[in-house]
Amino acid sequence: MGGARRTLIDGPLDGMPETAPQRDPWRRLFTLVLLGALALVAGRSFLAVADRSDYQVHSDDLTWMWRFVEKPRAALPSQPTDYRAVSYLPGQGQAPQSDLDYIWGLDQPALERWVFHGLLHISGRFPETLPEKNWDYTHDLRWNVENGNVGPPDAVHFVRVVNAAFMILAVVLIFAALARAVSPLAGLIAGLYFVLHPSVTVTMWSIGPDPLLWLLMAAGLALWVWQGATWRGAVLVGVVGGLAASAKLNGALVIVGFCLWLVLKRRPLLALLAGVLALAVFVVVNPILFSRGVTGLPGMLWEMARWRSVRTGMMMQGYPAFAAAPRWYIPFYLLGAWWALVPLLVVSQRLWRFEPAVFWAATLAIGHLALVTVPEPRYTLLIEAVLVTGLIAGYWPKRLEIPAAWRRRGAPAAQSERTEADARKSV
Repeated sequence: MGGARRTLIDGPLDGMPETAPQRDPWRRLFTLVLLGALALVAGRSFLAVADRSDYQVHSDDLTWMWRFVEKPRAALPSQPTDYRAVSYLPGQGQAPQSDLDYIWGLDQPALERWVFHGLLHISGRFPETLPEKNWDYTHDLRWNVENGNVGPPDAVHFVRVVNAAFMILAVVLIFAALARAVSPLAGLIAGLYFVLHPSVTVTMWSIGPDPLLWLLMAAGLALWVWQGATWRGAVLVGVVGGLAASAKLNGALVIVGFCLWLVLKRRPLLALLAGVLALAVFVVVNPILFSRGVTGLPGMLWEMARWRSVRTGMMMQGYPAFAAAPRWYIPFYLLGAWWALVPLLVVSQRLWRFEPAVFWAATLAIGHLALVTVPEPRYTLLIEAVLVTGLIAGYWPKRLEIPAAWRRRGAPAAQSERTEADARKSV
């Protein structure tokens, strides 16, 4: 086959262009039909969750809405940073507002605050006032609603609908990546597993950053598959990886996996470029890191990491059964029966051929299993969905063959068959 050598997953191994085969219009139509069906199912499912009346009030909604009121900014605490003190937690309403600005900046990277501060203004749904009181955990839902301890319903619903849109786009990108890497049918199965996962509802019922994280992780997968080990790929995945880390710190696993992949493919300069760009984006998006000036940037990065470590330990108090359990037990809880398939992903031949879709999944699944210490269902969705995506990409037998009866007679079908046969021989 002319041009650079291909694999079934990532196209040219060296990232150089090759002579494109003649496109099969029937295959393209088949792909578009599957994509439309998946987008329809995802849209109906996710928007239905966003519209459910029993999910319009959540104990964290008011805290998140307070975050969106102000743009992210540099801030310093007015009292000692005793992260283990309950009164110092965001949302408890006992620390000074300036301290909450500081803690919110450390507690979650700032991308979602930028996004929803702007979208709420543009949509005209920006809350003019917010209740001074926060959610009272000593009373039930009805009492908190009657006493006004909730965010503005219109703004809360808007944020949930936008988060549903982020999830729909994430499913579309996962489909597009696997349709190119493996086959359209593989993309459909991976997307449907994501949409139908029982933990999707729990992931979406809060207006937290998880849907935005999913969108950026899926964008990283798509760009990784489409661009491969190229300068353009290093730039684009580097930027998206920095944004993923700015949505939630565990999003940094996207750029960690990509840089590791580039190093193993003997492209260290591309890995360095992607890593530097990701760090630059993360720093620019989070002005809290400049609270002590440019020279204080390393100290603020350490402060952010220290806060997350202590905060995770405090969250475990909400799971007393797991607080007393060995650390290794939590990953088994998160994966359940899927644990038996983790070794299957690790020994996949396509993983060790450095196929992007499989490497992306292995990095995120194994990285989260190693780092997550809280038995939250939303982490179950994340780990299981990327694991299944990796297994599909790693073990799908071949590209989808459009039945011969669907094809027009002539060169396009023959050319497509020859192209795929050559691709399989080159692996």
